[in-house]
Amino acid sequence: MALAAERHAAAKIEADNPQRYMVDGALGWANGDIPAFLEASCEFFASVPNGESVPDPSWKVFAEILWCGKIIE
Repeated sequence: MALAAERHAAAKIEADNPQRYMVDGALGWANGDIPAFLEASCEFFASVPNGESVPDPSWKVFAEILWCGKIIE
């Protein structure tokens, strides 16, 4: 929920100042739409060796996957 609230806040900041945020988003958001967010989230798996499972899947790993969606371009 916090990540969604932060994205909503970033969208408002971006809307209020569109010239400043033409390239990068507010509050560190590199991806402002769902397709870009999901593609960036999948980049988490680029560090996992080919075809292997994520070692020790946990809520922390899930949070890291979501964080990648925010920051990776």
